[in-house]
Amino acid sequence: MKKVFERKEKSIIAVLICIIALLLVVIFADEADSVVADADTDTVYAEAESKTVDIETVESSVEVEETAVQETQETEVVEESQEVQTKDWGSFTQYYMDNPIDNILSEQIAKASPEVAVRDLQELYKALWYEEYDGMLEHIRKYCIYEEEQENWSRFYTEAESSYEELRPLIKNLMLETFDVPSDSPEKATWGWGSGTASRLAMQEGMYYRNLCMLLVPFMNNLDEKYEFITVDEIMKRVEETTSGETVVEEIADSEVEEARMAYGEALWDVLQRGILPDGRQLDWVAESSAKQNSFAISDIDRDGKEELMIRWKNAAVAGMVEIVYGYDDGTIFQELAHWPGMVYYNNGMVVVSHFRGQHGADTVWPYDLYCYDEEEDVYQYIATALSWDKATLEKNEDGFLFPDELDLDGDGVLYYILTDFSVWPFDVKCLVDKAEYEKWRSSYMDGAKEMSVTYQSIIDQNISELGYPKPFVFVPEPKG
Repeated sequence: MKKVFERKEKSIIAVLICIIALLLVVIFADEADSVVADADTDTVYAEAESKTVDIETVESSVEVEETAVQETQETEVVEESQEVQTKDWGSFTQYYMDNPIDNILSEQIAKASPEVAVRDLQELYKALWYEEYDGMLEHIRKYCIYEEEQENWSRFYTEAESSYEELRPLIKNLMLETFDVPSDSPEKATWGWGSGTASRLAMQEGMYYRNLCMLLVPFMNNLDEKYEFITVDEIMKRVEETTSGETVVEEIADSEVEEARMAYGEALWDVLQRGILPDGRQLDWVAESSAKQNSFAISDIDRDGKEELMIRWKNAAVAGMVEIVYGYDDGTIFQELAHWPGMVYYNNGMVVVSHFRGQHGADTVWPYDLYCYDEEEDVYQYIATALSWDKATLEKNEDGFLFPDELDLDGDGVLYYILTDFSVWPFDVKCLVDKAEYEKWRSSYMDGAKEMSVTYQSIIDQNISELGYPKPFVFVPEPKG
């Protein structure tokens, strides 16, 4: 019995030892797993830290690259800005998309101060684009040899200029918000004027002529002779002249200004309604509707301190086209100058008028007449007619004279007529000079002269009414039959 108990006791002890061993195995296994887990966690943390370091390194590299790109872009912007001053504006595609007039004037207007400077620049914007448009058409006119092309040119010129005046009333309504002002209100014509309205409208007109230029630009390369666009330097010079305030003219009393404008208004009603000029002459007039496609301007064009009236009559047969400058003094309107439409006025009293039709062989200098303002007589006096004779296109003139090489001192194949007497027009070889002599002659009149800008308006009721003279009643009989 004792032996049996001892065996059972030993068995129980053995079982307990096994249980304890198993418990120890489990405990050590858990600790091992914990160690392994800790080790794995440390590894993950280490890898994460390593990746964080890599990300920071990448971000740092990206920042460096972005900084470099930004600096490169800023450099490109600076270079592009500098390029505006040196770009070849003779590239027609480039000019179509990007041009110096818009680039420079937009910047100048944005920073201009005071308000009067802004208005002057807005007027300049219109003047520059009108001159560019006028220059393009004058360039194109040289190639209009046949009557049909000349009529096409004339139609484009007159229609383009008159079209804006047909659009102008709505633009003015939008600008001044006058839709709620009754049409029969006496204040309708002048409602809201002031605070730069006229100059803002002038800039709108400049945009109109800009777009006309853009219609022509793509085709200018098709012509044999290259058209020269206005340069950056020329524009900047005009800007400086506009903002320097160097134009000073004699002030006259407001009452005199009003009196002259009333007289001009009365004269314009006669022109619009009957086609009658102040001196009683009859224009090539058909009806009011066609007369409205012509234009006028009020400006002190001869710089005598008084405003002149300029009538530009182009919606007519070629023979009936005319531009006239009128002055006003002591209750009388008088003529200062009359010629072909398209006179170019200068601040030293000179006027250059290009001929409508050119002269075969006059490639270098298109025929033009030169006039000078006479202060004592208050009129413009004829000086001379000038044109070139280009040997390359005309070896013998219409009188049978060969190109006189002995007079061509510089050997460039071009001589110049300076004609002061129409009795010798057009080909008296005694009036031929070489380039140096021609430039000396022209400089004696034009050296330092600056072209003046003129804002023309259509001859329509609204524009005439703004001069202050009421519209008269004119009986127009019904056509017979």
